[in-house]
Amino acid sequence: MRYIELANEPAAEYYLCPCVAPGGTCNATSGPNQPACLLGPNSPKFVATYGDLFFTAADAAAEEMAIANPDALEITGALDLPPNDFGLSLTTVYMITRSLLTHDNVAIGIHQYPYLNPPNWISPTLNCAYYQKPDDPYWLPDGCETAPPFEDYVSPAGRPIPARYTWRQFDERVDVSNLLHDADVLGVLDRIYLFDTELHAGWHDGDPTTTPARETMAGLRIGSINSHHRVLGSEFVFAPTDPTAYNLMVKHLAGATPVYAWDAPLMDADYSGLVYKLFTRPVVQAPSPSPLWGEGRGEGKVPGNSIGEDIIALWSNAEEYQQLALTFAAEPTQFKQVTLTSFDAVLPRADEPERLTIFTENKSAPPESILVQPLKQFYFLSVISDRPGFGWLSDL
Repeated sequence: MRYIELANEPAAEYYLCPCVAPGGTCNATSGPNQPACLLGPNSPKFVATYGDLFFTAADAAAEEMAIANPDALEITGALDLPPNDFGLSLTTVYMITRSLLTHDNVAIGIHQYPYLNPPNWISPTLNCAYYQKPDDPYWLPDGCETAPPFEDYVSPAGRPIPARYTWRQFDERVDVSNLLHDADVLGVLDRIYLFDTELHAGWHDGDPTTTPARETMAGLRIGSINSHHRVLGSEFVFAPTDPTAYNLMVKHLAGATPVYAWDAPLMDADYSGLVYKLFTRPVVQAPSPSPLWGEGRGEGKVPGNSIGEDIIALWSNAEEYQQLALTFAAEPTQFKQVTLTSFDAVLPRADEPERLTIFTENKSAPPESILVQPLKQFYFLSVISDRPGFGWLSDL
């Protein structure tokens, strides 16, 4: 994918507002460093000061990019930072109301910070703020951007915390439903796409306070949630030591279209127990397709007489083992290829950290059910058949 990010965090200290860095003064009467910088892009004063600049620059760039490179994508907006309590920033809303998304080559830029800050499983409590080192302003101590443990723990304040609660909270912090709800209110839900150019979670194997197994589970969840919720791209700031799991995630999710059916909605998903996300993509199209989809299905429609791949991403935050039951449709289905890939966090010995194991099993047909261990297990089920778009399923 070709894309151009108009500015990295345009309201931050290295673009319009260097005055917000320690020691700065935001008192300019024009250009950068005006008082609105102190309020940020979710303030009416920032919109009044810089909103027109943001929109006119993005609008002109989108037009020129469409001419110069029709395949390129523009990443713009005020740079929204989920999770937050307010949804899209007022500056991004302003740009949208001025018809920014009438350009089909524009995506709204986001940076996600889903890990708890500070992590409440490390004692004593860490200082996870920037600007602790003058010569390295974005340095953070080990542990600040890491996945939660799989086992229950005690917080620095002495409070017992169930690990499944923290992992559920992590999923909810990845989910961008609040941004999509705002887009729905603005009437652009069918046109808005997001793009994360700086995702601060997942695959952080290099931190000694975590493990590759924990970081892999976090990365797989992030990729699945984002891909299902109109996030076109996710650039992780960390990289795994062993790329096997990451490559399998890309293999299953790249180019797939989300399907919103059963308990896999676009917005307001329930992350308290068994969680799944559904995707589909064509493999071979027939010359004269006939419609497959009936009432009650979601996006990702693929003609019924084509060959296509359906993908289920599956994990659990439940207290006990949970089982996903697959109820097959009455109509006959020709399964071309079925694979079930499992990612497991295994504890070899009590005195060793958990290790990640990956196993892919080829099957003649999808299993009737999948048993999922909470927190420590993740699955990709891939089904290539002549009834894509989950036409081979009647219920989940």
